[in-house]
Amino acid sequence: MTLAAGILGFLLGICLAVLAGIIFWRRRQGIFQRVLEELSLEDLDWESRLANLENRIYSLAQTLQEIKEQGRRLEMLLTQKEGRKEGELVELARRWGKTKGEVELMLRLGRLREGRTYDKGHLHSGFGAEPAAGAAGRDGQQPSQSFYARL
Repeated sequence: MTLAAGILGFLLGICLAVLAGIIFWRRRQGIFQRVLEELSLEDLDWESRLANLENRIYSLAQTLQEIKEQGRRLEMLLTQKEGRKEGELVELARRWGKTKGEVELMLRLGRLREGRTYDKGHLHSGFGAEPAAGAAGRDGQQPSQSFYARL
């Protein structure tokens, strides 16, 4: 009888272990099912995700356009600087699609902005390059050279 009771106890233990395993497995399966449902509900929200991606793409396109514009401006400024050094107004006019006078005006305005009235070797004898002979201010004194340098 002790052998039969031992076998019966062993079988009963196995049955209880299997039953506990089944209960545990079903509960876990329920948790996994809920997580799966939540994930599938999140996946159904495609419209908002698509709108978010479109906004990101639009933002990137705007940033790229701004970078291109800044690159063009930088290229033009570098070309202006080269042109000021070399003095090739006609070539610059052809390259920029402007007249020689427009390019010269742009270069002069650039020099004025930098606080200079002439470049190396290119002293312009136009307005503001040198004081006129006998030019005097209101009180009869000659204006200072720095006044003319600012023109």
